[in-house]
Amino acid sequence: MRGAVAFVVLGLLGGCERAAAPRLSGTSATTDAGAPAAASSAHASASASAPSPSASGATPAKWSLPQVPLAKEPTPGPLRVDGYPVKLSAGMSDPASHFGFTRDGSKLVYCAFDVCCASDVSQCIATDAAGRVTTLETPTAHAFKSGAEKAASEPRTKAQLLAFAREERLVEIGPAREMWRTPPPPTGTFAFGGEMTLVVREIAPTEPKRPDGEDGVPGSVKIGARLEGEREVFVVFPKAPFCTKNPGVCYEAQLNGLSLSPDGSELGFVVYIRNPSHGSTFATTRIPVATFAARVFNDTGMRHHEAKEYPRAAELFTRAVYAAPSEERFAYNLACALARQGDARAEHALRHAVALGRDAVRSRARKDGDFAGVRAEPWFEAALR
Repeated sequence: MRGAVAFVVLGLLGGCERAAAPRLSGTSATTDAGAPAAASSAHASASASAPSPSASGATPAKWSLPQVPLAKEPTPGPLRVDGYPVKLSAGMSDPASHFGFTRDGSKLVYCAFDVCCASDVSQCIATDAAGRVTTLETPTAHAFKSGAEKAASEPRTKAQLLAFAREERLVEIGPAREMWRTPPPPTGTFAFGGEMTLVVREIAPTEPKRPDGEDGVPGSVKIGARLEGEREVFVVFPKAPFCTKNPGVCYEAQLNGLSLSPDGSELGFVVYIRNPSHGSTFATTRIPVATFAARVFNDTGMRHHEAKEYPRAAELFTRAVYAAPSEERFAYNLACALARQGDARAEHALRHAVALGRDAVRSRARKDGDFAGVRAEPWFEAALR
């Protein structure tokens, strides 16, 4: 499977593939998002009779692979999180005081007021599903902008920003107490909440060795989930470009906010990075719930596949395919796990992967050791045509 770090595929490792996850919409005053190392991907193909999934992905209720049925439907439940909320450090750097999706779900927003101890510098930053960023900010902050950055920002008074946060029903974090602020627990029904617990972990920064601090690694956060009876996997790694360029001034990172969109279809994350000498830095990520769940099923399945526990791997890869049927890597991994068991249904999974990934999947499958046991079968080459 393919290995991926920061959206870049490193190369073939043999067997099914770990692949770079597609880029997520991520933003902030200084941010971007993606899923490095832990984001495995799968590839498989459906039978020719299976309906073609939409580009945006379908849900199990709207899509099926008849030859490989889904054994268990997703189980909705409360949004459970291990590692959030936590106390957020406040003082020289301050976390966002408001966060969440707008009422119509179109934008993920966070607001920071009186930035870096300045009562006249406040802003709300909104990211849409395509990753486009709009900044609403007080005139003092707006005056420092120029060019495209200024064109993407709109001046507002502090009172207008507070009214905006109230009108959009953003989550509000209470006032600081003894240099700490704590966000409330997330709410809402998570489509996979009956079987999946989200997990949030902080990644400590490394001390720079050079005096200019450029060889240090900034603090960050990783977000994933744990299935019942399984170990957690991490599939989302928000990044702040400012910290990538200036690692020596970015310190500990914490998850400032975690939200479900109003219709429950997306997860939104706001990460707060302490930056005492330059004010606070933030990174945001929004990801479809189905995509998040598919990555969790897939990466958990990868562990079983690598341990040669192919029946369990196939079960989890099937869950990934049904959650995100338009991503060929999940179907490809399903074909791999079925082929390892000599299961003829691998043909249908492989056909689906070929329909989505075309020549790249054909070339990979012909070399992949997971298909060694079925390569001589008449259906194998036929599935690759």
